[in-house]
Amino acid sequence: MKHIPPIPLLLAFDAVARLRSFHRAAEELSVAHSTVSHRIRELEQLCGVALFARTTRTVTPTPEAERLLGPVRQALATLGEAFGPPRDARTVRVSLLPSFARFRVVPALAEFQRNHPQIAIALDPTSQMIVPRHGEADIALRFARAKPVEPHLDLGHDEWFPVAAPSYLATLSQRALPRLFGEAMLLSHSRHGWEPWFREAGLPMPRSHRVTTFTDTGLMLDAAMRGQGIAYGRRSLLLHLLKSGQLVRLSPVSLSSAHSYYLMASERIETSPEVRVVHAWIRALVGEAS
Repeated sequence: MKHIPPIPLLLAFDAVARLRSFHRAAEELSVAHSTVSHRIRELEQLCGVALFARTTRTVTPTPEAERLLGPVRQALATLGEAFGPPRDARTVRVSLLPSFARFRVVPALAEFQRNHPQIAIALDPTSQMIVPRHGEADIALRFARAKPVEPHLDLGHDEWFPVAAPSYLATLSQRALPRLFGEAMLLSHSRHGWEPWFREAGLPMPRSHRVTTFTDTGLMLDAAMRGQGIAYGRRSLLLHLLKSGQLVRLSPVSLSSAHSYYLMASERIETSPEVRVVHAWIRALVGEAS
């Protein structure tokens, strides 16, 4: 037992190897960048080998690290199962972004439960990178720029375009583009500004534009539905809002997202019919908006 490294060192090792980034590993573990660096150095000293080849832009596991990753991840998964809460075999734990949970999964949940009353779903809306094979979830849906290292299904890109509530458009004196944008309040996500869409549409960015910026997609769409401005929305989240007429699309021009949806699953998918059913359902929800 004396040769087993402290668990925080192993968690840092797994996160850096998986994310290929000390910065992203620190964000996932909710610790400082320097803490992750210190833990990796300490683990390298214990192992007597270098675990990562570092450059200014990349972090790559060494052959020694690749040899250790499998056993380390299996051990972490076993610990997660051992110390996690007792779980009903019929319960499927699903980790996904809060926005997708709210605008796509919850509206479809009642129908799923009617069709599959024997399956219980435990939803975990989070923006953290959850790894099902570590025992943190049975299924995880991520919307990311980089492909996960873990086995996954690539469900494709999304696209962005402007939407607004009909009640808000009725308050504007200008109805035609681009003048409408010059009068309106623009609602934007902090990581996805309007400028790329205006370039794609061949429209000038309004000189005196007013923008309210959100770090949460759900809040931005809430503001749009409440008639507070024009939102820069993502197709996969807008399907039911557009069908119901709560929001309307303002232009046929869309901008392809640099991010894609990736669907991952734990080993339970091989033995659990319930996990396979939920996995197929989540996959269909993403594909429905394609």
